[in-house]
Amino acid sequence: MRRVPWKTALGPALALITLAGLAHVPCFASKVRAQPTIRDAQATACSLLREASERAALCDLQVAEDRLHQAIELVPDWAPPRALLGTVHQMQGREFEAREQYEAHQFLALLAEGSQAGSQLLVETAQAEALLLYRTNDERLTRGLRPLLPSIHLATVARAHSREMRDMDYFSHQSPIPANATMIERFINVFGKQPRVLAENLSRRGGSLYAFTLDNIDESHQRLMNSPPHRKSILWEKITQIGIGIAVSERGDYWITESFASDCTPRQ
Repeated sequence: MRRVPWKTALGPALALITLAGLAHVPCFASKVRAQPTIRDAQATACSLLREASERAALCDLQVAEDRLHQAIELVPDWAPPRALLGTVHQMQGREFEAREQYEAHQFLALLAEGSQAGSQLLVETAQAEALLLYRTNDERLTRGLRPLLPSIHLATVARAHSREMRDMDYFSHQSPIPANATMIERFINVFGKQPRVLAENLSRRGGSLYAFTLDNIDESHQRLMNSPPHRKSILWEKITQIGIGIAVSERGDYWITESFASDCTPRQ
C-alpha cells in the first residue's frame, strides 16, 4: 500500500472543507446530509478503525497498521486513526513515523478549534505537542505500561486551559473563571459527563529569550518526570487517553497542559 505523508494527504481536503465537525467520529455523521460515497467511506473507515483497535489490543500490530492506513486513505482529515497509528508505530519502535502521526493528529485538533491552516505557529505547536505525546508514551512503554491514546477532545480540554492561563496571565490548576474552576469542571464542559479517572499536569516557561523551542519542550517534559506528583500522573496505570494543549504568547512564553483520563467519548 502506498504511504502518503500526512501533510500531502491533508492538502486537498483542507482546501475544500472546514474541520470544525471532524473532532467527532464520522460514525455520527448520519446527522449530517452527505453524498452516499462520502457516507460509505466514513462507515468503512469506522469499521477499519474498530478492527485496528482490536488488533492493536492483541498486539497484532502489522494488521492494525494496514487497517489504519486504509482508513486514513478513505478519510485523510479524520483524526482518530492517526492517533492510534501513532501509538502502533511507537509500539513498533518507529519514532519518526509515530511522531509524524501524532503531529497530524494535533494539527487536525488545532484546525478543528479554528486555527489558521497556513500559520507557522500552528505547525510548530503541533510538532511540540506531538513530541510530548511521544515522550509520555516512551516513558510508559519502557516500564511495561500500555501507551496512551491521544484524544482530540481531551486535547480541547487541555488547550483551553493553557490558553486561559496565557490570556489571564496565571499558572494554576484552579481557574479564576467559575465555570472552569477545576479540571473536573473543564472535563464536563467538553464531555458532558463526570470523568471516571482524571489527572492534569501543568508546565510553564518564559523569560527574556523566545522560549518556545523543541529543546525547551523536551526539558519541560523532563522536569515533569523529575517531579513525583507529575511523574505519577504520566505513569498512572488507570489512565488510557491523553490530551496535550500548548499555548504560546507573542514573546514566546508557553503554557503546557497535559490531561489524562479514561472513557473519553463525548456524550451525544
